[in-house]
Amino acid sequence: RIISGLAWWATVGAMLRWHLGMVETEDGDPRPLSPADALTLARAWLVPAIADDLDPRRLAVAALTDVLDGTVARAGHRARAGRDLEGLVDAAVLLAALRAAARTGLLARPTIALEALRLLAGAGYAARVYFARAEAPDPRVTRAARRTTPVRVAGLLAAGAGRRRSAHVLLIGGSIGSVTALARRAR
Repeated sequence: RIISGLAWWATVGAMLRWHLGMVETEDGDPRPLSPADALTLARAWLVPAIADDLDPRRLAVAALTDVLDGTVARAGHRARAGRDLEGLVDAAVLLAALRAAARTGLLARPTIALEALRLLAGAGYAARVYFARAEAPDPRVTRAARRTTPVRVAGLLAAGAGRRRSAHVLLIGGSIGSVTALARRAR
């Protein structure tokens, strides 16, 4: 576990060094990582631990850092690293949680597949816009699932706590709501 966690963290660090522009402001001025960036990177550190065990406490810490990094970022300035990595880290946390739930049988495969499909739909939209149009994705579309995030996270927390029925209802409802909102905004 420690080795996989360190390997994951080294990969994140290497990616940041490789993309030096990510530790700049949008105007290109160098800037040290902000507290909001540090919260995003702390959440990235949790990915291997969550993938190993869907402990509700770990997932709650990840959710809390997600809420806090947005609040802290709005209060100050953040480097592009946090802004651009935040969605990727959020997806990695969710995929890690789904992996742990699948491995331990805490969620049924169709529920996991639905949430994975939701993640793929968002990633597919972003990739299509980046590569087909060479533009940044529309933030109204990429943020379409935000309203249902607490519902989906509550579903994963319920799964980690062994409350399978509640977990399925919350995760399925949140996933369907997210995909519906994404489809509406992508038109």
